[in-house]
Amino acid sequence: MVIGNRYGRQYAKASEVNRLLSSKRLIERFGEYRGFYGSLPESEIRYNAAPLQRSPHTKTLWKEYCDERSEVQRVIQGIRDTWKAKRISLDSNPLGKKERARLKKLTRQHEALEIFEARKGNSRSWIDFLKGKAIAGDENALAVLRSREQPFSPELPTPHDYGREAFLKKKLAISQDTTTSFRTKKRLLAISTMSYALGHSQYGVRSDGRGTLIFTLPDGGIICDDGRKISFSDDAQNVARRYMLTKGAGREQTVEKELGTFLLQM
Repeated sequence: MVIGNRYGRQYAKASEVNRLLSSKRLIERFGEYRGFYGSLPESEIRYNAAPLQRSPHTKTLWKEYCDERSEVQRVIQGIRDTWKAKRISLDSNPLGKKERARLKKLTRQHEALEIFEARKGNSRSWIDFLKGKAIAGDENALAVLRSREQPFSPELPTPHDYGREAFLKKKLAISQDTTTSFRTKKRLLAISTMSYALGHSQYGVRSDGRGTLIFTLPDGGIICDDGRKISFSDDAQNVARRYMLTKGAGREQTVEKELGTFLLQM
């Protein structure tokens, strides 16, 4: 389990917050974990930390900054609503089951790319916001920057964010390619997902002849993806979780921590 900012990129392991939130302790207290299926409820309370800078102008500038971020969220929600409406409209169209599923998958890929682009163009941190205002000649913003009691570095995207735009565009291109078979598309999507999750392409990939992709990592870890289920060895657990998170497997696929007889049968 992780604790994260739903509106940002900050995440931490729950066990790093308190050892009582470790997987073992939680299972002992509440029983085996069962995944959540469905849409998440909207947050009733949103954490909004006040800036650390002390200046008479901080409050006004902080409100402007928050308004800017709220506008970004409004744009993103508009993107989500638009593509959700298109998916709902597909349910009423006389389409085959596979074609409807294919079109819905495309809408989700378009939605993910548009949301990423909206965030990329409006992802300034508080410090970057002040710097931008100061460069534009705002004396108040410059005064707030100079009032800092300690230096702060601008927020940088996490390593996982690098290359995300190219990855989303590649996924969309593969899905829209009408000259490639469905089975080949699944293989190409899985390989591009692994490259993004791992951060590089240093892995081996082979198939068992039944459509199962077998990834061998540089450290010897193994991840198998048959399209319905992902299995992985203990030493590949972290990469497998990134792979599943990138693929969106948390909603659709089951996970096995041990390969066991699954590998022996191949």
